[in-house]
Amino acid sequence: TEKIEPGYRIFNPRRRKAATPRFGASFGMLLIVDSRGEVVWYYRTDSRISDLEQLSNGNFLFITQDYRVVEIDMLGNKVAQWYASGRPLGPTDGLPIETLAVHHEVDELPNGNLIVLGVEMKEIDNYYTSEYDANAPRRRQKVMGDEVIEFGLRRAQGIDGGVMASRAAFVGGCSATSNVLAGKIHGLPVKGTHAHSWV
Repeated sequence: TEKIEPGYRIFNPRRRKAATPRFGASFGMLLIVDSRGEVVWYYRTDSRISDLEQLSNGNFLFITQDYRVVEIDMLGNKVAQWYASGRPLGPTDGLPIETLAVHHEVDELPNGNLIVLGVEMKEIDNYYTSEYDANAPRRRQKVMGDEVIEFGLRRAQGIDGGVMASRAAFVGGCSATSNVLAGKIHGLPVKGTHAHSWV
């Protein structure tokens, strides 16, 4: 233990129940251990966790294998939940994000909004039909690709803070925003969630 830095470490072990055939399919877990390796906090969820972030407010944000983004507090209370509207399992509790899936990465922006890596399907003309034969015929193909979506007008400051943050996120590479006013004013593509007060 003398080689370990003092403090705490949080991580998400991948585990499964003995009777389940798929690794990590049965549940997910977050653990906090101290410098001696002792578990001082844990949280268990019904799906494997693929990304974990601590937010500026101290809460934890994570993505699940079944395409949800979940925020919990230190007591394990679910503070907020979003889900990919196109996920194979259909709608669930929380607010929909207009994408086929969310995966690998969710981050908090300096203004408190969130960005997530999503999936979109595009049709591309004259696309390759073979990965190996350069002379294979080409045709219109459906192709899945990543998209970055900004959402969650959580702590935007001032009357136009959310609009300006959404525009900045779009200029920085996001493919869409959940801010309808920013979409109208700046002509941005609008996807995603709605106000918590509507639920």
